[in-house]
Amino acid sequence: DIQPSANQTMGIVLGDPDRYSIPFRSLVPLEVENLLVVGRSASYTSLAAASARVIPIGMAGGEAAGVAAAFSIGNRISLREMTRSVEAVTAIQDRLIAQGAYLEEFSLSYPGEGHWAIEGIRFIRSLGLLAGGYDNVYRFDEPMSGLEFQNLFNNAMNRAFGGEISPVPYIYIHETEAIDKNAVATALLSFAKAVEPLINSDASGKLAGNAGGGTGTDAVAEATSLQVALAKGYLTAETVHRVNQEEPLAKAAVYQMVADFVRNFY
Repeated sequence: DIQPSANQTMGIVLGDPDRYSIPFRSLVPLEVENLLVVGRSASYTSLAAASARVIPIGMAGGEAAGVAAAFSIGNRISLREMTRSVEAVTAIQDRLIAQGAYLEEFSLSYPGEGHWAIEGIRFIRSLGLLAGGYDNVYRFDEPMSGLEFQNLFNNAMNRAFGGEISPVPYIYIHETEAIDKNAVATALLSFAKAVEPLINSDASGKLAGNAGGGTGTDAVAEATSLQVALAKGYLTAETVHRVNQEEPLAKAAVYQMVADFVRNFY
């Protein structure tokens, strides 16, 4: 869950997973050597931080850290090397189980499992922009209104590129009914066009890759916005093939298009 930061806003429940595991690498700092971090300061994503910060998780992490430290010393292997060693992690797990730790194998189904756009779903959710509530109802296959897309797209661009460019352009969507594939593609192209002068002024900018050329509706004379976005490499051929088969365009397809754009834009 995401707790409200002001009286005018409400909290958001992103989802209610049955359970999840914590990888050993979450206890290893990014740069500091010979140190393990447990509790709320360990390396959790923002999605897991709310539930992973609780005391029982810290206690279990502390036990695992103790076993890992002993294994590191006894086998003359660094903690960082252990994060890349299946044998080392397996040995730690076996020792924890032998000590009575609750560490069981599990395999669970999850919303969106097997969906062609699962990577897009995961990407949007990783930005904190997809909430399923306590019942994990995400409505992947429902159409998305123009206002919904405007809010989703602008928030996604701000969270994805806010550290790269300033200010992040804001794109307005005129459609009020269900958004279609070309309207989504037009938004991608319009954003790229708006960003172009910002990144071209800084040759060292990370975003100076694919951005450039005519974009937006004024550049689509003979080809559709979807075809232009594909030609520029903003969308993958697989995604375009899939969205061409959807009518109306489902939310999951929109998520995949936005994810493609963020990953291929630079």
